[in-house]
Amino acid sequence: MNVTVELIKQDLPVFDRFHMNTADSVLDELLEKVEDFTRGWMINGLKPDEYEEFGPVVLFRESFGKAWSGSIEIIKQRRS
Repeated sequence: MNVTVELIKQDLPVFDRFHMNTADSVLDELLEKVEDFTRGWMINGLKPDEYEEFGPVVLFRESFGKAWSGSIEIIKQRRS
């Protein structure tokens, strides 16, 4: 069975996790252990000319491009 259908059938409560505060201990640990997180989180952590080649930005851009191309292919297949 489709996972989405299964989740809908469960009718679980929905929580807005996007606007929830992150525990200070979690933020502290990320800042201590993940250099790219620290650079992206801190004001002036990145210079404008570093942004385009910043690892997380590159990963997002490449993932988005791959998903976009895949979506276009699915649309082409459904239209033909």
